[in-house]
Amino acid sequence: MVRREMLEQMDANEFAEWKAYYRIYPWGWEIDNWRIGLLVSTIINTAGKTSKQNMQPKDFYPQTTTKQSDAQMKAVARGMIRG
Repeated sequence: MVRREMLEQMDANEFAEWKAYYRIYPWGWEIDNWRIGLLVSTIINTAGKTSKQNMQPKDFYPQTTTKQSDAQMKAVARGMIRG
């Protein structure tokens, strides 16, 4: 649903209710990353602890790369075209 459609179909009160619901029961990739990180860090911290430092959920989040510059994106595109 695009923003314009949402604004046509949902009033401010319903939007506020969804925001409140999200604060209590969040969804999406960010919370999914945290949940799997919590699971993995719990397993590692309890079953085979090899380091003195406890692992945290954030230690298992996917690594993000830095943004590419326009020149870098053009170089990648050229490489894909050339094969």
